[in-house]
Amino acid sequence: MAQPHAIELALPYAVQWAKVREVPLRLLTVLPDINAGMYPYVAVEAGKESLQAAKDRLEAVAQQYVPSDIQSLTSVLVGRMPRYLIDEINKTRPDMVVMAAHDPRLSDVFLGSIAGSIVGHARCPVLVVRAPESHG
Repeated sequence: MAQPHAIELALPYAVQWAKVREVPLRLLTVLPDINAGMYPYVAVEAGKESLQAAKDRLEAVAQQYVPSDIQSLTSVLVGRMPRYLIDEINKTRPDMVVMAAHDPRLSDVFLGSIAGSIVGHARCPVLVVRAPESHG
C-alpha cells in the first residue's frame, strides 16, 4: 500500500469485496527488515520512525478511502518480501487478497514478481489489479 497508484487501483476492489461479504478490511504493508548487522550505518531510531510513518500512512489511507460502514484494520509488518507476506496471508486466512501490481517487465519472467509469488503460494483467492495500458 505504499505506492499511491496501488491505493487508487486496488482499494476500490477491496472495499467492494468487504462491503458485499460484510467482512472487515485489513490494509497491510510490509517494510523490509533492515538487519543492523547488514546495515550498521542505519540507526535504530530511523527504523522506528519508518515503522511509525508507515502506520500513520495506512491509518490515513483507511480514513480517506474506506467508508465508515466498513470496519478497517491496519497492519505494518517487517520482514522479507514476498515470503513474509505469504506466511502472514496463510496464517490469517483472509477471504481474499486484493493487490495492485506494477507493469510486468522481462525481469519478472526470470526473477519473479511479488504478485506472482503471492498468487502462486497464497491459500486463498488473489485479485491482482493492474493499471490499464495507456496508448499515446
